[in-house]
Amino acid sequence: MNIIDKSILSAIFASTMTQEDPIEIVKNRTHLSDNIINEKIDGLKKNGLVENDKLSLTDLGRTSLRVILAGGVFDIIHPGHIHTLNAAKAL
Repeated sequence: MNIIDKSILSAIFASTMTQEDPIEIVKNRTHLSDNIINEKIDGLKKNGLVENDKLSLTDLGRTSLRVILAGGVFDIIHPGHIHTLNAAKAL
């Protein structure tokens, strides 16, 4: 799976919480056309990662993503915050 596929899966996952259009999220992140995004989504659907509605992930699609939650607000970021975020990214 390439970075565009992961971006699409992440956008679909996020859109289930924000109610935003996942295609618009991907367009804003990648500047790809609707046609390319829809072709990529069709490929993800064929691989069993995206549901037929193109708006939700299958269990396989969901488990292919790593989601890290960081509590609190980082008003003033310091080295401890950077360490925590890098450790979460490494998971």
